[in-house]
Amino acid sequence: MYELIYFSTAREDLQETDIDDILAIASQFNKENNITGCLLYYKHEFLQLLEGDQAVIDALYERICADKRHYDVALLYTGEKGERTFKKWSMAFHSVTDKDINGVSEEMFKSNFIQFSELADKPSLAVHLFWYMAKEVVS
Repeated sequence: MYELIYFSTAREDLQETDIDDILAIASQFNKENNITGCLLYYKHEFLQLLEGDQAVIDALYERICADKRHYDVALLYTGEKGERTFKKWSMAFHSVTDKDINGVSEEMFKSNFIQFSELADKPSLAVHLFWYMAKEVVS
């Protein structure tokens, strides 16, 4: 099983409808190509872990890099692992917005997110890196 993690910055004019489009296309593509993973979007930053066949993921990553809705795409890690971490998720996604933390202080949200990330299963180096970077994005 191959896995890849990247980080990027969304364009300032990125809209929620753009995110919806990304998710719809990615979810369908991932189901058809047996790709699983997780995408985090927070304060105009993306962090994504993809897992599946290396040739498919490498080609997908090239398309991701060419997408004009974000920039400064940085490849953080690629490698092999024994099994999938996100077995049932063709595209796990969470966008943290002001609505999500309405009524809850941002510091409490961050604290809870960090605690969750520390409790999450981390069966591979890439998953460790994903959760480490997720904490950095949210902090």
